[in-house]
Amino acid sequence: VKTTPLVLSKEVLHTGFNKMAH
Repeated sequence: VKTTPLVLSKEVLHTGFNKMAH
């Protein structure tokens, strides 16, 4: 499975959002 920049930024955004929410 290749990790495209779009998927990567989505993951980063998701992680950052979770950190902010908690």
